[in-house]
Amino acid sequence: LKSNPSTGLVLTPTKVTDTDSGITLPSGSAFSDVNNLIKDGSFEAASFRTARTVPASFAYNNAAGAAKHGTWFLKHTNTTGSGTERIYYVNNGGVSETLTGEIIVSPGTKYYLAFQVRNLGSNGSVTLNVRFRANDNSYTYTGTTATNTDIASGDWELVQSIITIPDNTVSVMLYITVNSNNTVGEWHFDSLEMREVIGTTLIEDGAI
Repeated sequence: LKSNPSTGLVLTPTKVTDTDSGITLPSGSAFSDVNNLIKDGSFEAASFRTARTVPASFAYNNAAGAAKHGTWFLKHTNTTGSGTERIYYVNNGGVSETLTGEIIVSPGTKYYLAFQVRNLGSNGSVTLNVRFRANDNSYTYTGTTATNTDIASGDWELVQSIITIPDNTVSVMLYITVNSNNTVGEWHFDSLEMREVIGTTLIEDGAI
């Protein structure tokens, strides 16, 4: 299957490409897993870390004070497999693009996607991808890309977007791609989120 999105929205940190500008985004609010459709989006639960095998060049890390939220984050070292595209599948076993871990969705529904990213001397880009599975089992893709020029080295940045589920879509799979233009440095990932949007309201705390 094609891992890079065939079409898609591309944005720099904290900017949304969707036309629904009336949606108020959290922009830096404290991360919570309440109503987060990504299970354990900040990698804090040992059971989820154990269940998600990390592909080559990725590792779970709990260096003191390094995580954006909690104590754990996902690290990618670019010098391992240098110049090779590397993929981490978010909601399943980490290493395979399967039906396991797909999130059930409804056409026309809007979702907020976000992740915290830190660039440590990288020379490339990373993408948070969405694979849409239609009711005939065909696939389309979209992605939110952050480059080393978007994100100052050493700083955590919030990358976020709004997606609208296409017609005939039954489920989505999320995955992180460290693109093949990376040959040095590291990328760190934390606080992954997917939340439903109703009207102009982002569902964060179970109030709706």
